[in-house]
Amino acid sequence: MNTLLCDDKGVLQKQLREKLLSLPLPIFERLVLKVIQQSGYSNVRLVEKMDSRGRTLIGGLDLKAYCQTDISQSLTIAQIKRHKAPVPRRFVDELRGAMLRTGAKHGLLITTLACSKAAHQAAQAIPMLPITILEGNSLIDLLIDRRIGVEQQTVQRLVLSDEYFRKLQG
Repeated sequence: MNTLLCDDKGVLQKQLREKLLSLPLPIFERLVLKVIQQSGYSNVRLVEKMDSRGRTLIGGLDLKAYCQTDISQSLTIAQIKRHKAPVPRRFVDELRGAMLRTGAKHGLLITTLACSKAAHQAAQAIPMLPITILEGNSLIDLLIDRRIGVEQQTVQRLVLSDEYFRKLQG
């Protein structure tokens, strides 16, 4: 993998953050679906929204995916938040409740910015129902590493791919 120049990576991270925050939520959710697929999960799908406010029947659940090995398969569910402020603990609690209701073995809380300290503590509080938080810079770095929404301009330079985001919205 090519290494980006520090200045270029900082600019790209900022551009990606701004782009993520400007995306309509359904498009952001599709982008997250691509990240989950490219991270090795199978049968990744968004959960259908069931009410007029865009909520699902099971609160705390936006995406389902399976972690597949040669021996077994387990359900992972995700809650996706496109927030401009730190995500509070209640979303971790909602996600854990959804894990219990669906029998999921793992939860992912994915957000554009960050989670509160209380959210991080709650995510780690019950080891039998693990929740991984993928937030802000970690999400952006994953997009860069997986070349999602970015394109190679030169050997050591990646840039935001407007074409990718146009296709994602189409």
